[in-house]
Amino acid sequence: MLLELRQLRIQPGQQLLLEDISWQQLEGIIAELGEHRAARLSYSYGFLEIMVPLPEHEKAKEIISDMIKILLETRQIAFESLGSTTLKNKRMTQAVEPDTCFYIKNQAAVIGKNRLDMSVDFPQLIYLMVMFLLLKPLLG
Repeated sequence: MLLELRQLRIQPGQQLLLEDISWQQLEGIIAELGEHRAARLSYSYGFLEIMVPLPEHEKAKEIISDMIKILLETRQIAFESLGSTTLKNKRMTQAVEPDTCFYIKNQAAVIGKNRLDMSVDFPQLIYLMVMFLLLKPLLG
C-alpha cells in the first residue's frame, strides 16, 4: 500500500516517525512539502521525523532567539540569522530544520545565498531547537 504525503494530517504538537527513508526519498519529501509549511523535518541515517510545533513552542523559540541575538550584539559578534533553513549534509546522511539558526563570524559567506551547501557553509553555525517540555515550567 502506498500513501501520498497529502494524505497525512499531523496536528500541532504531534510528530510522525518514518524509517528506512533513503536520501532520494528525503529530497522528494522536502520538495513535495514545499517551503511554506508548518511542519519541521529532522533526518538521521534513514529515520525521518516530521513534527508540527505548538504555538507555545514558537513563543519559546522567539524568546530564546531574541536572547541569542542580544548576546551576540552585546559581544559585538557578527552573525546572520537564517531562521528555520533546511540544513542537509548528504555525506553525513543528516538533515535538520532547526527552529532558527545563526551563522557567526563567517556570516559574510552566506549573506545573499538562496541555497546552502553544508559541505562548504557548515562551519561556525549555531542552531536552536527548542526543547519545549524543558522550557514550559520557565514560561509559565
